Amino acid sequence: MKIEKCSVLILVFLMLFIAVAPVFAESPKKVPVSLYVNVKKALDTDPVKVWTSDDGIIHKQGIIRTVAIGTSPAYNVVLFIEGKEPISGGTIYAVVDLMENTKTGLLTNHYHPWIVAFEGGTFEGVNTWTWDKIPLLPLDFDGHAVLQGTGVFEGQKLSIQMDTATTWSGYLLTP
Repeated sequence: MKIEKCSVLILVFLMLFIAVAPVFAESPKKVPVSLYVNVKKALDTDPVKVWTSDDGIIHKQGIIRTVAIGTSPAYNVVLFIEGKEPISGGTIYAVVDLMENTKTGLLTNHYHPWIVAFEGGTFEGVNTWTWDKIPLLPLDFDGHAVLQGTGVFEGQKLSIQMDTATTWSGYLLTP
C-alpha cells in the first residue's frame, strides 16, 4: 500500500513538473532591427497576368522583383541588428501581385514569397504593403512582413514594418 501511495505521489509531481516546465522556459529574445533596401535598384519582370475588374481595380499578377547585391560600400540590401555589425551584401527575390484602385489611388503589393538573402542564410515569408497615392505627397506607405530564418538564421524570426520606401524596422526574435 505504501509503495502504491509513493508511486502515485511521484506520478503527481512528475505531471505537475511537465505542466509547469514550459512556463519557466526561456522566452525568445526580442532585438531591435532595421532593414535597408535600395528600391531604386529593384528590377521587375512583366506581370504574368493583367486585368481590370469592373470596379476599376487594376490587377497585376506574377511579377518577379529582384534587388541585387550592389557594390561596397553602396550595398542595396543591409540588415542592422542592434549591438552587431551591419549585415550587408544581401539580395531580394519576390513574386509580387499588385492591385491599384484607380478611384482611390491605393496601391497594394503582396509579396509571396519575399526572400531576403545574405551569405549563409535567408529570411523568407510574406510581405504586404500599401501606398496611398492620393495625394501624391507626402508619401504614405504602410506595410508589414514576417519572415522565418534559414541557414545561419535558422530558428530566428524577423518581424518588421515599413517606415519609408527604403527602410523597414522591427524586431528579430531569437531563441
